[in-house]
Amino acid sequence: MPITYATYSEWTQVYSVKGVSQAEVTSVWIPYGALRVNEQLGKSFSTPFSSNNQTAKQLSIDYGYLGILLRTRNQTDSEELKTDLESRVADINSGNCPIILDDGSQIYPENNSKFDAFSTTQDYKSTFDMRDVQDQRVDPDYIDQLWSEDKG
Repeated sequence: MPITYATYSEWTQVYSVKGVSQAEVTSVWIPYGALRVNEQLGKSFSTPFSSNNQTAKQLSIDYGYLGILLRTRNQTDSEELKTDLESRVADINSGNCPIILDDGSQIYPENNSKFDAFSTTQDYKSTFDMRDVQDQRVDPDYIDQLWSEDKG
């Protein structure tokens, strides 16, 4: 299944395209928009982005709509949207504009390196003891200690 940042419902809150079916928007244009976001911001951020990334969501909707405009609609509208998207992406990549998350948090790119906007190991706590890898076992005392620390 392709990566997406928006749903059909979120798409239709921004754009309505007569003659383009829900199935086409869902299976072609929403994934296309996410692909373009990953291409454009992948040099400054690790992708894919988390589901709480409002900037990735909005940019993916706009890129998907731009794809439709470039193929089937008014050329002037597509040039205007393309210019706006290029400007927004350039501002984000240069650090002049942040990525915004659902909670309002702002993420700027690191200087000359990718910023991990989302990590699958965030808040990970190892529960294994300190033996050699082949001999490691889960340490039940350490699990209890972590549980107590988390409860605060």
